Amino acid sequence: MEVGEVDFVDRIIVKGDFEIAFPCQTDIIRNTLETESSLNALIANTFDMDDEDSVDLIYSSEALTEGELDLIGAKADIVFYNPGNPNSLYYISVNFDQDYLSYATDLSIASVTLHENVHAYLLYALEENEDWLIEGSSDNINYEILLESYIDYRAYKIYGTPLKSFTAMNFSFAHHEVITEFVEEIASTLREYGENQGYTLGNEFYNAMAWGGLKETLAWTLDLTEQKRQQYENIFLSEHLGVYPAKGTNCGN
Repeated sequence: MEVGEVDFVDRIIVKGDFEIAFPCQTDIIRNTLETESSLNALIANTFDMDDEDSVDLIYSSEALTEGELDLIGAKADIVFYNPGNPNSLYYISVNFDQDYLSYATDLSIASVTLHENVHAYLLYALEENEDWLIEGSSDNINYEILLESYIDYRAYKIYGTPLKSFTAMNFSFAHHEVITEFVEEIASTLREYGENQGYTLGNEFYNAMAWGGLKETLAWTLDLTEQKRQQYENIFLSEHLGVYPAKGTNCGN
């Protein structure tokens, strides 16, 4: 670990200037990563310090424009230069918008951290040529495209049906099953985080926060009614902006 950086788990690192400027938000990210879940185990195993060829996952912050963001408040990218790890040709950067960090609640920051960690994993898998992903480079492939590709693959994999014989009807069902599983994993990890922080909130709240990172996916339109989409959007936007009726608290800076 280099001076001025904080190693959370294995090769998951936060830049020193990020922690100095946003110590409270750094603690939220740390607590999110330390929450026990299969999702966090996947992230920890992917960015493994014991592997000399391991890739770093590095958190930082800067002033971002709306067009640069993957989700509300952050973006993930591959950076093809890593002076801190000479065994790796690249690292995954998760960059939080500084304005977002100043007003978002802890529950929003935790949720965005989980989604961007998934994005980081998908970028890693694409760069390592995993066979389920779309053809092409990892450059400029956004979260929703990668996630849709992974969901499609999982739908085919679970049901073991060749692509040509997969009908629209049974593919739609399989797609629904996979996205439901994914949302439940994000929601359950966030719920565990919330309970560790003393929140007593219902499952519907955590489902809304989990869906908040999926607004640009096909599942957002197909799997949720218009009424449910509006309900969920109201919940995660209040947490994002740190305004009533938000349930979480912001760091006050």
